[in-house]
Amino acid sequence: MREIKFRAKIKNPHADKWVYGYLVSETYINEKNNLGYTPVRKETVGQYTGLHDKNGKEIYEGDIVKITGSKEIDIGKVIYEYDGFTVDVMNMDRFYGRVHLLEKFTEVIGNIYDNPDLLEKEVDIINSNI
Repeated sequence: MREIKFRAKIKNPHADKWVYGYLVSETYINEKNNLGYTPVRKETVGQYTGLHDKNGKEIYEGDIVKITGSKEIDIGKVIYEYDGFTVDVMNMDRFYGRVHLLEKFTEVIGNIYDNPDLLEKEVDIINSNI
């Protein structure tokens, strides 16, 4: 059975902290070992995929991942669509921009909130090869 949990950034503008736990509403998370609810920024809420990357790190919706295992390396963000998690990659000439989330070929390298530049760099690399 897959564990259902979420992460989000706390709503405090003076702190840049992630919290992990159970979603109470779109703006509150109940952290493990915490009796209260933590207010969070709803735009940063992401669900745990139930998977770990090749280094054992939990993979969440909104993570930026690097996928290896073929001739090419894909970098993209983890998204939820069509009742499942996939990776939306910048290399649009393969798999219509989506690739499967496979643990042993996936490495979390950041997330879209803390490291949006990782996706911009990938677009720059693709554009320079055109």
